[in-house]
Amino acid sequence: MERWQSVSVDVNGAGVTIEVSDMGRVKRAGVILHIYTGRGSCARADERKKYGACAYQYVKIGKNNRVRKFYVHRLVCAAFLGFSGLEVDHKNGVKTDNRLVNLRYVTHGENMKNLKMLQRAKRERGQLFFNFA
Repeated sequence: MERWQSVSVDVNGAGVTIEVSDMGRVKRAGVILHIYTGRGSCARADERKKYGACAYQYVKIGKNNRVRKFYVHRLVCAAFLGFSGLEVDHKNGVKTDNRLVNLRYVTHGENMKNLKMLQRAKRERGQLFFNFA
C-alpha cells in the first residue's frame, strides 16, 4: 500500500506543504502533480534510446507568482528519511525510479563509486538493473 508523508519546502521564502509518496508521487492540496523528466546528460543519442530517460525527475511548485523546481528523489528522501546534507543514490542506477526502497543517502565518494560500478557492469554484462543492499 502506498504511504504518504507531508514535507514543507521553501519557494523563494514562502513555505509550501506538499505530500510525497513512498512510490515517488507528489501532490499538493490533494492534487497529484505532473512529474517532468529533464533532458539529462547522456553523451550519445543511441544511449538515450537504449537506456531510456537519462535525467532526474522533478516537479514544479509555485507560490506568489514564483515557481521552483524540486527533484522527486530528494523530496522522497526528505519526507521519509529526513533532510540530510548527503547525496541521494538510486540503488539500481535508474534515475527515474524514485521509489523509497530504491533510494538512500550516501556521501559523494560512495555515490561516485556506485556510478562507476554500474557503468562497468552495464558495459561488461549488458545489464541495466542492479540491486544493492
